[in-house]
Amino acid sequence: LVIAWRGGPYFVVLVDLLLVLAMVELLRLQRAKSLAPDAGIAYAAALLLPWSMYFQHGARLDLVLAALIIAASLRLLRRGEAAHSMASLGATLFAVLYVGWMGAHLVRLRELPLVFGRDPAEGFRFVLLAFLFTWVSDTAAYLFGTLFGRHRLAPRISPGKSLEGGIAALWCTGLVGGIAALTFMRPFFAPFV
Repeated sequence: LVIAWRGGPYFVVLVDLLLVLAMVELLRLQRAKSLAPDAGIAYAAALLLPWSMYFQHGARLDLVLAALIIAASLRLLRRGEAAHSMASLGATLFAVLYVGWMGAHLVRLRELPLVFGRDPAEGFRFVLLAFLFTWVSDTAAYLFGTLFGRHRLAPRISPGKSLEGGIAALWCTGLVGGIAALTFMRPFFAPFV
């Protein structure tokens, strides 16, 4: 939180670290399902996309993303694994987009006030809100799912998840969003509240 409040390149380095850790986990899960993602491209996405989002407010993000997709395709052709090439490319592109591209939006949230000529420190509020939503959603789903969960959401994919936990996560996150709109996010939601 201190680094998110400070912002700038420090925050981009933190996001890089978080995305690399997330990429390690995703690649491990993909390999456990017998997929063969290109780890080099995946880690390059985790490191490069946040920086491309930081410089010039993401003006070159599409160029970096396109370069990563082309590089993934070319590297796959060089591997010569025709039997599993599309599955490997799909796993790589999913990792690039799900972890790299979506994760880079944390930097975009932090830098968003600059786009509108506002105080850059206000970007911390957006990042804090994203973290709060994640923490509240996960905690509510776990607690309510453990205490009241009777109906399995997707037993073949994640047997521990329940419909009751999912509903609690949505409800509690909405409640926190409402509280945030009335308190520390009020300057941004004033026209709507």
